[in-house]
Amino acid sequence: HREGNADVLIELLKHPDVTTQFNAAEGLALAGRSDGISVLLVAVESFEDFYLRQRAVKALGELADERALDLLLKLVTEEGHALQDDAAEAIGHLKDSERADKIFEILSKLARGDGSAAERALVGLRWFGSHEGWAIIRERGKTGPWGVRYAVAELLRHDIDPAGRELLIELITDKDGDWDIVETASRSLRAIDGPESLEPDYVFVQSSISDVEEDTLERLRKRGEPGRLLQVLPKIHQYNQQLYFEPLVTTLLSREPLPVKEAAEVIGDPSEKVVEVAAQILGHGASREGKVAKEAKKQGKAVAKATASILESFGQLVKELDEADADRVYELQTKLDVLRAPLERLIWACGRLEAGEDSLLTAASLGDENPRA
Repeated sequence: HREGNADVLIELLKHPDVTTQFNAAEGLALAGRSDGISVLLVAVESFEDFYLRQRAVKALGELADERALDLLLKLVTEEGHALQDDAAEAIGHLKDSERADKIFEILSKLARGDGSAAERALVGLRWFGSHEGWAIIRERGKTGPWGVRYAVAELLRHDIDPAGRELLIELITDKDGDWDIVETASRSLRAIDGPESLEPDYVFVQSSISDVEEDTLERLRKRGEPGRLLQVLPKIHQYNQQLYFEPLVTTLLSREPLPVKEAAEVIGDPSEKVVEVAAQILGHGASREGKVAKEAKKQGKAVAKATASILESFGQLVKELDEADADRVYELQTKLDVLRAPLERLIWACGRLEAGEDSLLTAASLGDENPRA
């Protein structure tokens, strides 16, 4: 391990104490040397100490010596054997064996199970490293029981296929996400993207779990790109609106310079929340000076168009409410409530930008025609 001289360990293979022999053989194996393989093979089958037998199987796996394959195959194919799980992980290292197809077949079958052998077989497939093996790992991350999905969340940090990263995001943003799986998937995503990347933070705020990483909000406040923050706002989980949504909106409105260009790009977004925040930014931009005010006032037509669109939807709902049966009133009122906040912000922005006169007149008369508006 330390790239030192192995002569001492080789000499200890002759020591009269079998545990000393084992420790020397294990150290050599973990350094890629097979001098003590016979000691490890004997340890697996004859040692009374189960922990040492497990260590021997692990060392034989990492050694990846063909001479250990028969024993490892025997262990992994014996249902219920105490060392089956350890052997399932170990044989994955022998991907260069002439019997690689046999190894992959065994690992694939075990990996599609539900118990601990399945979890360790998935680790074996990780070491095997084939495209087909990683496909099975990702599949089990979607369909497996809790223990299997937890194991996959840990393994995906080693997957070089973009599909692995996509699955991590799915696990983190699952609306019914389990804390342990979300935390493990988050650590894996962070390992892939690096400690300074904001990409995981844009994902973490979408989780149903609060504070997946405790510094997420602080990083996004300091370095989050306005365009990305606007995109992520509607994806913030309902449980975390107060934790993330409100502070990030405040962050956008307090940025210098005010991100009017980014707001203009999303003023017609399908998400009412995005439109509401974009309208606030553009409305405030109109009262600024210099380039920001000039850029904001250029968006008058876009704001007017967005106002007319939502106002039309709002007016249609008001008409439906007039004619609705009692069992639909709550549904329609809820839809009106969703549109009311962005519509109010758009109307306010139109006033600031001196745009959308027709929409302003329509909105003013809407309340006269129907008090429910």
